Amino acid sequence: MINPADGGYRGLLATSYHYYVRLEVWQGDARVDTFGLPGVPKIDGTLTATLQNRVSRQLSLVLPVQFAPDDIKDPTYLLSPLNKEIRAFAVYNGTYEFPIFRGRIQSVAYASDSFAVTVSCSDLAQDILDDEFSAPRNSNTRSTIVDQYVSLITETLADATFSNIGSFFGLMPKLTWNTDRGQACDDCATATNAYWYALADGSFTLQTVPWTVISNPVLTLVNGEGGVLVNYSVTANRADVFNQVVVTGERADGTTPVHALATDLDVASPTYFNGDFGHRTKTVQIQSATTKGQATSLATQQVLISRSFKEAWTASCPPDASMELGDAHELIDTQGRNSVQVLASFTMPIAKGLMTLAYRAQIDGVVLDGS
Repeated sequence: MINPADGGYRGLLATSYHYYVRLEVWQGDARVDTFGLPGVPKIDGTLTATLQNRVSRQLSLVLPVQFAPDDIKDPTYLLSPLNKEIRAFAVYNGTYEFPIFRGRIQSVAYASDSFAVTVSCSDLAQDILDDEFSAPRNSNTRSTIVDQYVSLITETLADATFSNIGSFFGLMPKLTWNTDRGQACDDCATATNAYWYALADGSFTLQTVPWTVISNPVLTLVNGEGGVLVNYSVTANRADVFNQVVVTGERADGTTPVHALATDLDVASPTYFNGDFGHRTKTVQIQSATTKGQATSLATQQVLISRSFKEAWTASCPPDASMELGDAHELIDTQGRNSVQVLASFTMPIAKGLMTLAYRAQIDGVVLDGS
């Protein structure tokens, strides 16, 4: 959750209410638009958020013709991609307010036949991907993984803030990176079975992959009278389900690679390796696995992650800006069927419409064979 949502807010979502998104244009530390509390006028727009993307949040806007530029390459233009960022806030009945986006304007375009200006923005993780290393870089093996991650971010964004970082205590393995700062952050994350990304307020986080742990739901969403789920669907798909995973840790410094294998040997499991599911094996190469124990842990986690694909829900509801990627929700349909699912992605309207939600199931908590 972005903010604790009290009963008044939750009750409001099941009734008629006024929802709008305030768009602000910033340059550096100062807001530079002049539209005050209502924010920049807009025609339409969409915020998409996906947990498994490095740049988790993308904002697309359609603005009225009044924002057509006199000179689109002029850095003083209000929507210039050279130096402007958008900050967006969802407001409910003028009482509840949540940040939903912060990031740079990536592109702006005006087409005379549409009488509108289109703007595309990416969250602050894009800044990290854009700032490649100027020379090959070695990891700091005297640093914790978290400290290494923070250092990689703050080298690019000196004023970066961090929120809800998990409890990770391992030291950084010896790694070498060529140019990709994003890959360096990826390696910090995979070494701890985590994702790194920017949150709605622009702060950065490093959190355990949420469907690989069992957590209590922070929200219960009901389809039917008094509920907020407008519709839902449930799917099962074997395409991304594997019952055996091989992890190899091969690094650029020539260190002897490590190897580990994890297999679903739970005879009660529907994906039992010697059962009717069949044999499905995936090989993962990852340089941050430097010990046999790390490789075994990663292989086991990969099988558990794979098994969580056994059921996935999608749903729609009124825009709810209190939701955050990785939240566990209990979903209940009109027949009383329930499932605890992890919010993996969502699309939120900026002007009007429903919010769409895509989920993944949590792991089932079984013990797998790892060797």
